[in-house]
Amino acid sequence: RVHGDFTLSLMHRALVATLAAVVMALLVGAADGRRASLRDPHAFRRASDGLSSSPSPSPPYATKWFTQTLDHFNMFTQPQTYQQRYLVNDQYFVAGGPLFFYTGNEGDIVAFYENTGLPFEWAQKMGAYIVFAEHRFYGESLPFGNNSFNTPQVALCSAEQALADYAALITSLKATIPELADAPVIAFGGSYGGMLAAWFRMKYPNIVLGSLAASAPILEFVGLCNGEEFSEIVTADFAQAAAGCSSFIQAMYNKVLPSVAATPNGFELISEAMSLCTPITNSSGLDELFEWSQTAFLYMAMTDYPYPADFLQPLPANPVNASCALALANNGSVESQLVAFAQAAGLFYNATGSEACFDLSQSISANLGMAAWNYQACSEMVFPIGQNGQSDMFWPAPFDLKAYSAGCEAEFGVAPRADWIPQLYGGNAIATASNIIFSNGVLDPWISGGVTTSISESLVAIVIEHAAHHLDLRWSDPADPQSVVAARAQELTIVQGWLDEFASERRRDDL
Repeated sequence: RVHGDFTLSLMHRALVATLAAVVMALLVGAADGRRASLRDPHAFRRASDGLSSSPSPSPPYATKWFTQTLDHFNMFTQPQTYQQRYLVNDQYFVAGGPLFFYTGNEGDIVAFYENTGLPFEWAQKMGAYIVFAEHRFYGESLPFGNNSFNTPQVALCSAEQALADYAALITSLKATIPELADAPVIAFGGSYGGMLAAWFRMKYPNIVLGSLAASAPILEFVGLCNGEEFSEIVTADFAQAAAGCSSFIQAMYNKVLPSVAATPNGFELISEAMSLCTPITNSSGLDELFEWSQTAFLYMAMTDYPYPADFLQPLPANPVNASCALALANNGSVESQLVAFAQAAGLFYNATGSEACFDLSQSISANLGMAAWNYQACSEMVFPIGQNGQSDMFWPAPFDLKAYSAGCEAEFGVAPRADWIPQLYGGNAIATASNIIFSNGVLDPWISGGVTTSISESLVAIVIEHAAHHLDLRWSDPADPQSVVAARAQELTIVQGWLDEFASERRRDDL
């Protein structure tokens, strides 16, 4: 099964989203890097007490629509168009200021607007005009309405088409808004959106001056990464949260659950102890339970913020810590272990405690567009994520391109082009590019496919301790680790340098 912000799913095994699946930043404990421990190991039962976060500080936006070309690469379809949504905030704009452009990823653009604060904080200092563009086939930018996810219509959902959309939109804005005609453009994006931001600068340097690509796994492709590292990083996050946490989860997958399922009334015991809405009755149901729980652990690692957040699901601060506290709150009996495991995974889906049972078919998040992402994962976004059940806390499931392809052919009638993205955007041979910041959190599983070493003076890698999925793009918060504060300051200095150089070149041209 192909999932999605394994942007983020099993990329996702999704993910496959994100993400981004996307999705987003890891918890950090105290300044010395240790995770803060939960005082109440039963916080899940009263999770709503820890979910009271202030409303999004994001300023108001104007919703706009752009008549966008349907297929940029097929002249025979011209002049077919669709309506692309984008959000605008110009309250900080000062004539002569830059255009900050968020490269929308696999989901509703409003959710990304409300969970991205860095461009607004910088706009106040730089007088920037802000645009958040929605990715085709996501949110409300559906070229074929309710038929957008049918074949062959969905074939027009690709990174190449999306980047061409963004280039056309910016060109139009500059042509129709006089104050933006000469504005330098800085692209921002996180997860898949970060990949797009990086590729946008590579493919359209005439339009984009520079890009901040946060948690952008542009190397998470066959031949460029260690596909098992993703699962190992998730495991390390849980292992660091509490002694015995990852080993408990590993034992549940590889010993306890299989052993219980093999007994005469095993499936009934599992279903009752884990409060499943629909009881599982066979091995297929057990597989579904495995995927449901693993998805929760993966996304809690990615969205392990040091404060309550609700980007994908409402979660308390430091959800990995909270999950581990629930996992370890068992007395060692089989039934107690089943209850603890369900609560540890279920925290992701039901941190508010509002649901009476766990639905194994529950979606990852209403903010992500799984239908379109699944197609992208089957066409071009092929992330070779696997696991061995030994160096990670899951079960043996190596990446199998043949089986992956068979699933894609059955669902969409297409075979994945596993080598297409590296061919198109350069893979790890991108030294000729310029003006891109690649930021990655050490605790983010997607760092496994990120650029973590600077390639040149203008292709800068920033590795952020105590941070997970693009925490640096979110609003500043008192709970942010100092490493994130320092990373944002470094990013600002670099981007300001690009803008200063641009201004100097313009002055020379005017002489």
